[in-house]
Parts: sequence; structure tokens; C-alpha cells
Amino acid sequence: MLVKEFMSPNPVVAEVPGRRIDALLLMAKHGFSGLPVVDAKGNYVGVVTRRAIMENPEEDQLSLLVRRDVEPVRPEDDVSTAAERMLRHGVRHLPVVEDSRVVGVLTPMDLLRVIEGSGDERPVSQFMRRNIFPVYEGTPLSVVFQAMRLSGLYAMPVVDEEGRLTGIVTDVDLFKTVDVDVKVAFTELGVGDYGDYEQAWTLDHLQNVMKFYYTIRKLKVPKEPVKKVMTPDPLTVFEEDPINEVARHMRRGNFGQLPVLDENDELCGMVFDLDLMKALVG
Repeated sequence: MLVKEFMSPNPVVAEVPGRRIDALLLMAKHGFSGLPVVDAKGNYVGVVTRRAIMENPEEDQLSLLVRRDVEPVRPEDDVSTAAERMLRHGVRHLPVVEDSRVVGVLTPMDLLRVIEGSGDERPVSQFMRRNIFPVYEGTPLSVVFQAMRLSGLYAMPVVDEEGRLTGIVTDVDLFKTVDVDVKVAFTELGVGDYGDYEQAWTLDHLQNVMKFYYTIRKLKVPKEPVKKVMTPDPLTVFEEDPINEVARHMRRGNFGQLPVLDENDELCGMVFDLDLMKALVG
């Protein structure tokens, strides 16, 4: 099966030279966590991710935030090649390039279709992560923010005082709870006149940009436990469930991750959509 059968054509791209705010605005508007980057002539340069921007808060020039080591795929490449490069580079938005032009983007969610229809019945236990970081449902949101930042995870299971799974919390859930003064943020970040952007973007888009960018110290985090914002009673899978069924659950529910339970209904790990890409390699 070929990349061109599963990619999304006509992708949104960021351009260099440019500034970090340009990429952030595009990510916020379209709900992406990463973008292909092209030069002024439209040639592929690399990839920029929201995490790279957040981890380099003092860097304004987009060109210095671009990952230039991300090897794209071609439309005629096999999907196994795409899966291998997603895993090797740790990216969720893999550019599809033809004659130096970005003609599409491929994500793990796109390739879950391949696994779902493959009939692959290997248990998810072969692909899941066991070294996860559950958080207690009474943990303050500010602590959960820090835990995600330090662990590099964007989703965590939530447990009660007996260690039983009660929910799941993602970075999106957390960002929905915080507040930021957009006008002040624009001034501090030096991204121009707020009024210029206000004409073309909704207030929600602007606030999302600042929430993605700002460090925890500059966010107004509610003094609430994670239980207040988590998704309760999340869909779960068992460690012996076949991955074609797990892929179906993830794709149809648009879940980037699912908690995994053992035979005693106890939490034993998490499986992320990127983890299942291993099934397509080799």
C-alpha cells in the first residue's frame, strides 16, 4: 500500500524566513501540533512542532526552530517506510514530498486505517507502553502541567486513591482551563500589534496561541484538582486485545491514546497511535 492512498493532500505549511508566531497561529487555527516548513520558493525545509516552540521560548526566528533532519516520504513510497520514519524521528505529521514540493502530510491516525484492515491480531501488549505516569485525581492542575512538560507526554491516566483508573487527561484538556491576557502576551512576546491580528483571527485562536506558548509561570491555572477537567470513564482496551481492533477503536473515536488494562481490570499501561506504527515496520 502506498503513501498517496492515505495522505492528506494540499497541506498547510509554514514558511521561512518567518517568526514563531506565524507557525503558532497556523497550528492554533487548524488544530495541528506540527507543520511542514518550506522556503520562499516552496521547497521542503523541515518540520516545526509546537513542542519545539515551547521548549525554546526565547527563540523568535522560525528557521532556528525547524527540525531539518526529518526525512520526508514520497507519494509512491510504501506505508511501511512512512511508519518507520515517524518512529525514527518521533513526528506525528510526516511531510510527503515530490520534486522538493510538499504535496501532502501523513499522520499516525491516517495509518491506523491500514492496521485496522490488516487483520493483524497480535496483542496490544507487544506495542503498549508500561512505563507510564498516572496522576492521582486530586493532583492540582499546576502539578499536572509540570508532569507533562517534564515527561514529554501529552496524555496521562488518572487514578483514585486505590490506584483504579478513573479518567484520562490530555494537554488539550489542561489548556482549556487556563487563562491569559492576550494583549499583554502580544506585547511581551513582541509579535506586533494585537489589533492587526484581531481583524483576521478570533479571540479563541489568539488565546490558544498564547496558551501553547506560555510557560506554566505565566499561565493563570485554576486551583482545581485534575478530576475537574479529566475525561471520566475513558474507553479502555485489554493487553491481549488484537491491534487491528485497537486501531479501529482509536480511529473511530479519534483517540490518540488509550489506557490498557490487565486481566484483573487494573491499569497496566497506555498505547499511543504512534506506538502502533511499529506494526507496519518490518
